[in-house]
Parts: sequence; C-alpha cells; structure tokens
Amino acid sequence: MEGMGGTREGAGGKDGAGTGGLAGATTLFHFFPSDRISTYLFSFVAGKFTESAYTADGRTFRFYYRETDSSKLRLSLDPIFHIEGQALEFMQQYTGIAYPFQKLDFVAIPDFQFGGMEHAGAIQYKASTLFLDSGATREQFIGRSNLLSHETAHMWFGDLVTMSWFNDVWMKEVFANFMADKITEGYERSRAERRERASRGKERSPAKLRAWRSSSDKALNVTLPDGNYDLKFLTDHFPAAYSVDRTEGAHPIRQQLDNLQEAGSLYGNIIYHKAPIMMRQLERRMGPTAFRDGLRDYLRQYSGRNASWPDLIHILQAHSQADLLSWNDVWVNGAGRPQFSYRLRTAAGKITDLTLHQQGEDGTGRVWPQLFELALVYKDRVEELTVDMNAPGVRVSQATGRPTPLCVLFNSSGQGYGLFPVDPRAIPWLRGQAAMGGRSGNATALMRASAYINFYENMLDGLVFTPVQLLEYDRRALSQEPEELNLNILLDQLNSIFWRLLSPSARDSLSAGIEQDLLQAMQKAGTGNEKKLLFKAYSNVAISQEGRVRLFTIWKSQQAPTGVKLTEDDYTNLAAALALRAYPGDREILDEQLGRIQNKDRRQRLQFLLPSLSNDLSERDQFFATLKDAGARRKEAWVLTALSYLHHPLRTAASEKYLPASLEWLEDIQRTGDVFFPQSWLQASLGWYRTRTAAAMVRDFLQRHPNYNPKLKAKILQAADNLFRAEKLAQ
Repeated sequence: MEGMGGTREGAGGKDGAGTGGLAGATTLFHFFPSDRISTYLFSFVAGKFTESAYTADGRTFRFYYRETDSSKLRLSLDPIFHIEGQALEFMQQYTGIAYPFQKLDFVAIPDFQFGGMEHAGAIQYKASTLFLDSGATREQFIGRSNLLSHETAHMWFGDLVTMSWFNDVWMKEVFANFMADKITEGYERSRAERRERASRGKERSPAKLRAWRSSSDKALNVTLPDGNYDLKFLTDHFPAAYSVDRTEGAHPIRQQLDNLQEAGSLYGNIIYHKAPIMMRQLERRMGPTAFRDGLRDYLRQYSGRNASWPDLIHILQAHSQADLLSWNDVWVNGAGRPQFSYRLRTAAGKITDLTLHQQGEDGTGRVWPQLFELALVYKDRVEELTVDMNAPGVRVSQATGRPTPLCVLFNSSGQGYGLFPVDPRAIPWLRGQAAMGGRSGNATALMRASAYINFYENMLDGLVFTPVQLLEYDRRALSQEPEELNLNILLDQLNSIFWRLLSPSARDSLSAGIEQDLLQAMQKAGTGNEKKLLFKAYSNVAISQEGRVRLFTIWKSQQAPTGVKLTEDDYTNLAAALALRAYPGDREILDEQLGRIQNKDRRQRLQFLLPSLSNDLSERDQFFATLKDAGARRKEAWVLTALSYLHHPLRTAASEKYLPASLEWLEDIQRTGDVFFPQSWLQASLGWYRTRTAAAMVRDFLQRHPNYNPKLKAKILQAADNLFRAEKLAQ
C-alpha cells in the first residue's frame, strides 16, 4: 500500500511514484523523495485492501478498504469521493493555496483507534465511520462529512504549516474542526445562493440548471441534509466543550508541555470543541473577511515551516482593531467558562433596564469578551438583540423602551459560551413552540436547541430543574420536537439522567413510562432517521420485562419496528443489550449473533467482547485482570467497548471493585497507549457511576497520590465530574 510517494506491490512504478521488484522471497520497494512533511506524519499501512479510484478536476483519489458489505460499498463510495472532492475545492478557494502535496489517497482501517489521521498523501480513517448503509442516521452522515472535511483541512493546517511545539497541537485541531464546519456552511450558502440566482434566471441554460440542481442536491444530501449550519455548530461543539469546562479538571486551550511523552494528554474536548467556539468568536469580532485574509497571510508566510499560536495572533492583530492580546489571555490562556445573571426592570408596560452580568463560574471576576444574542418574546413575534459582552456588566440599550416581553431567551443564537440564566416563563413557552412543529411558532430550532442545552447545564448546577423535572420535560418534548438534531439532544439528556442521576429504584419505577413515551414518539416520528434515533434510545433504556421481551423478539426475528432500518451492527448491539440485561439464554443469543456475522474483522471483534458480556462474574473478573497487560489493550477500540459493558449501569454494583485498579493502571495506559486512550479509558470506566462509594474511591486515589501527574489528574477530574454531581444532586 503506497505511502507518500510510494508504490504498491508489483514490478513497475505507478504514476511515477517509484518501483518495486521481487528478489527471491522479498519484495523490494524504491520510493522517490516525498514532499517536505513533518516527522509526526510518517506512516505506512499494510494489509489486503481493495482499491477504488475517482477522478475530479484532473486529480485522481485512491481509496483503500477492507469492507465486504456490498450494500455499504454501493451506498458509501460515491458520497465519500464526492465529499472529499468538495472539501478539497473549498479549502483551495478559502486559503488561496492549491493542494500542497503530490497526491491525496485515503485508507479505511477496521477499528482504528482514531476517527482519522492526517497523514499527507494517504489519510487514515476509521472504517465504520465512512461506510454507512440505508439505516444510517442523519447524525452519522454529518459525522462522516465532518471527519472527511476535518482531515482534508489538516493538509493545510498541520501538514503544510505545523506547530512549533506540541503545546500548540490544538492549533491544527481547531482549524481542522473550524474549517470542517465552514466547509458544510459553504455547501449550504453556495446552494442557497445558486438557487437564488437560478430563480432570477441568471444561471446558465435550463438543461444546465437541471444538472446543477441534481448535483447540488446530491452534494447536500451527502453532507448535511436540509442543514442548518448554526444549529449543527451548536449541537456539535457546545455540550462537548461544557462537559470538560464545567469540571474541576478544566484547563486552558493552550497548555504548557514540558515532556513530549505527555503530548497525548493535551487532546480532548477543549481542543476539539471549545477551541472552534473560541475561533468563531474571534472571527465574529474581527469580521470574516479580515479573519480569512489573516489566515491566508499566515499560511503563505509559514508554508512548509513551523509556527506558534503567538505567531498567528501577531498576524491576525494586523488585520483587526480589537485588542487580541487581552482577548487571547482569557479565551486561550485561561480555563473555565463564565456564568451569567440578569436584571430586567419594567414600568408602564415598557422595559426600563435590561442588564447582563458575568463572572467566572469559579467566582472569579474574569470577563470573556464575546458576542451573542438574546430574544424578547412577544405573543406574535420574537425580537432578537445582539449583546457585546465585553465587560463584567453590560446594559442592553437596544431593549430600553421596548414593550415588556412575555419572557426572555438568553443566548438565542447559540453562539454565546457559558452558563446562561433561564427565565422561568420561557419554559412552558418553548414547549408550546415545539408542539407547533416549527410551522407557525416563533422559536426557531436553534433557539430551542440552545435552551435545551442551557436547561441541562443549569440542572447539573442544581438550578431551575431537578433531574426528575428535566427528565419529565424532555419526555414530554419527545413527540413534539420536529428537528432531528434537537431530538438527539433530548435523547442524550434523557439517557444521561436516567442512568447517571436516578437511583436504581427510581429507574425501575419510571422505566415502563419512559419506554412507552419513546415508542409513542417513534410511531409519530416523521422520518426514518428520527424513528431510528428513538428506537436506539428505547433499546438503551428498556429494562422492564415487557421491554426486554420486545428487544429479544426484534433481535430473534430480525424484524425491525415499522419505519426503522436495522443493520447487522444494530442487531449485534441488541444481542449485547440482551446479555447486559441477563436475558434467558444470553450466551446462546451471542453465539447465534456471532454466526450471523460474515465479515471477518467484525466477527473477531465480537469474539473479543464475549467475556465482557458474560453474566458469569468470575469470567468478567478474569477478563478485566488481563487488561493490566499492555498487549491485551492493543485493540483500543475493542477495549473501550468492553469497558462500557463491564461498567454498564446495570452492573455497577458488581464492577465498582474495578475502579481502584483502573486508576492505578492509568500511568501505564498513558505510556503504552495512543493519545486519546487514557481519557477514553477513564470515561468508559467512571462515566456511569453515581454512588458515594464510587466517588470516595476516586477521591481516595487522588489523596493517596498528592504529586500525581497534573494532566492525568485533570483527566480523572473531568471523567469523574458526572459522578461527583450525581452524588451532590442525590443529597
């Protein structure tokens, strides 16, 4: 399999890349010199791969894969090539720099521990993320588009220009994510603009118009079907960023790194999710044209070289009137998020004063300069006002003199970062807006999404809602929320509250009703994707006897509920769910499912997982003990799935004893594993516990290791945040 400037096995070269020949039992390869690349990008991929090729705009892409499912191949190959081509075109136009390397191939690797890796010339991807079938959800399509766009953007940000040192590793990641979002935004805007021109009769001939509409619709369908860029950005990044920034383990975007061996500890949601939020705020403060021009200057100046974040800030400052150094100090060099409060005064039916205040969530007086919107809600309209929150307190002067609203929605545009207040009057109003199905209501899908996220963050802080109250709100909204991305937020919250914040007895008493709510919502759902999301949520939380029997019947008959498309992977997950629920004959169920799987790689994966699914505690104990050995952890993606089974909420009483060893092994896991593995290990191990005894185990470990590696300690505190909050909320 060719690397950068290499050739596949054979007697002759390919595309002038090099030559290879047989010498006895040995194949000798000769490679021409590659382009100039950073040392961390060096890679070879070897194995029995199938090759597909695609040519667009004179460039040939080659794709290497091991997938054997003909349905997945038929439905995935064209979209993969199409997204790749669109992403490449966008990046060249935005940066003003042609693709900087000799070739652009990509490889799908089974159970890759990363989503992707930006090796110049031969990008590596996790196969399961690329190959989707007719049962894939909108979220999966968006994930594939983001991943392909993310790695393509790395060819400029990370590969063409590389950070000077790994303390700025976040730079390449933030720009890859930020550009992936822009690529999707570009598709949407291009499509809308061209449709507008077409409607005015200014777009080519009728025949070309029909061809363009067909290709444009195809492009959108493989990226973000009927997309809403702002909504996608909000749902992609904000919950993930908050999940770290609200914790005791929060850290700045830019961190000090003294030892390269600890570079992996820098990765996480702050880099991948808070940093794009920060970058979008920076672009908004500078203006998109000035921001783009600054990035172009940066790429041209440091092409083929190394650069630091201060180098970039220096270049951007030349394009901006704002004080970027002060802005940078709180957003990039500081940790945490702001918490907002407000004062609303009215008289004679008019607003006399609306003032917002901010401070650090930790009580400090820091100020996060940022722009966001709030909405004044009236019976027949919603008026959205922009707030430049550049001080501890800001008076919203545009509100003065306006009629007294029914309620106020904070962060209505979803671009503000922090813990926002909730106007209690907005809670029933938003529910009514969702019930209108987005047809005649005034609250956009974006406003509702921002509110749902803020409700959850307030609940975790012990504000506005109790867990049971928010669970009830989300349950009622399931059948009313028409936007799929918003439905996904509600389902994530429902699943998290159900398993993390409810006692086992509370789960048992509520489960039948929640299951019924999910089934009813699934019947009312308008699209197959929504039905699939609701069914997955149902299969996650179904613990009643009736629910277990329903899951078994669906698995055994391989007959999905009406309107739901289930794949081989879905049926494997159902078999695992039945085993976790100790369904009678669970081992026979797993063995039968193993026999249904034809793909060799997927069969081996399930065989590895079988001990972690066993209802024989001694077998699970033995399996967990093997994970002490780095060799047993080599298939990291498999190990993480196994941990999710070992530590499933239905098993936490028996698996709590694994927690001390899980923490003790962490330093070795960091030393021997890949960059994301320590954090993923902790999340899979600690993520679903809720008891005081589990919390005490974590605190005891930290107390016994006062000089513990600070970056690993932060990872522990991040992973244990839900545990600590569950303990507190229970009190």
